[in-house]
Amino acid sequence: RLTVVRGTVGRNETLASTLQDLVPPAGVQVLVEAARPVHDLARISVGRPFGVALGPDGLMRAFTYGIDEVRTLRVLRQGEELRADVLTRSLETRTAVVAGTIRSSLFGAVEAAGEDDQLALDLADVYAWDVDFNTEIQAGDSFRVAVEKQVADGAFVRYGRILAAELVRGERVLRAVRHEGARGTGYYDPEGRPLRKAFLRSPLRFTRISSRFSRSRLHP
Repeated sequence: RLTVVRGTVGRNETLASTLQDLVPPAGVQVLVEAARPVHDLARISVGRPFGVALGPDGLMRAFTYGIDEVRTLRVLRQGEELRADVLTRSLETRTAVVAGTIRSSLFGAVEAAGEDDQLALDLADVYAWDVDFNTEIQAGDSFRVAVEKQVADGAFVRYGRILAAELVRGERVLRAVRHEGARGTGYYDPEGRPLRKAFLRSPLRFTRISSRFSRSRLHP
């Protein structure tokens, strides 16, 4: 009978501190060395899931670590040795249309639409030459975006390409369509003019910390 323990890596933890109540230090070192050919366990990320299977004698029989949303490190005991490999889930790409109206921030509107912050950042990158998302977005502005979503086993993993987008700012409507040609990939308006220009609209990259706007806030 095996005892299986699952958890997530805590902040400022190493593999040794994460497994300190389960695997002795010497066993952790053996685990690291066994995994090294396929993944370096000396560097683990906060929040990533792990699992340990212990035998009745307390000896580790198996170890798993979620490297990212797609790859999982698996270490299995085979006799006296540990053998490691990486399992990779296949991704399915689906296209979705997401729309929202801005009340307090672009991040808030994206979150209200049931999406992740990354979509707000990707959308801001599309319009970075026309809109300063740090200072120019106002309540009542709205957006629509056709975006690829990559899923594994029916669960969302990450965003893919933004295929088309529309940003409404008062009476101004900005549309963008992705085009991949011999000269590279870019976004264009419906008349075929590139959105990419010589200078970005904002000298500061749009980030989560700058997501909220206020009429009383001074320009950076």
